[in-house]
Amino acid sequence: MDPAADGEITIRIAGFDMELAAKAGTSLLAAIRAAGIDVDADCAGRGTCTVCAVRFLEGAPAPGPV
Repeated sequence: MDPAADGEITIRIAGFDMELAAKAGTSLLAAIRAAGIDVDADCAGRGTCTVCAVRFLEGAPAPGPV
């Protein structure tokens, strides 16, 4: 079963040994910042500046508009 279909996703953050739960549709940047982790993002979470790296362990979404 796809967890995102239930309206929730799990985010694992390398280097912080933590998992976050977020509502499906929440940006990765917003979820991480809401957990109190400061992340540089020149692109404001649009995925265009290449400062961060994301790896989907399962259930990768279709790419959205940039």
